[in-house]
Amino acid sequence: MDYMQIAEEGNIETLKEIYDIIITRLPFRLISQPTTGKVVISHSDPQQMTNARIGETIATYCEVEVDGNIGYGCVPGNDPERAKYAALIDSIKWNEHPAASVIDPLLDKIKDELLYKWKTRRRELCV
Repeated sequence: MDYMQIAEEGNIETLKEIYDIIITRLPFRLISQPTTGKVVISHSDPQQMTNARIGETIATYCEVEVDGNIGYGCVPGNDPERAKYAALIDSIKWNEHPAASVIDPLLDKIKDELLYKWKTRRRELCV
């Protein structure tokens, strides 16, 4: 599970905690406000060398700069807050910023919660 999936589906309170930790310790700038719009979903078949447009969905996009590092967040649906948190986490994790050691335990906590939730849901479906 990567950090974008954690930002998309994780506990919003823990994501806010990560956001608060980072913006109080490092220079933070919102480059583009979270914006919601349509995104085209397509599929490329490398064997037949074709592209197929599967459909459209709604997504929210945001761009930030943390301590000189750019981060991008794009999450499904209309969720500006989560897109901003995703962009902040991306700026830290993608650029391997030293602050990653501060937020990694919180990301691991979210990951463990999601894995537990998915395992529980799978058991319920199998019964």
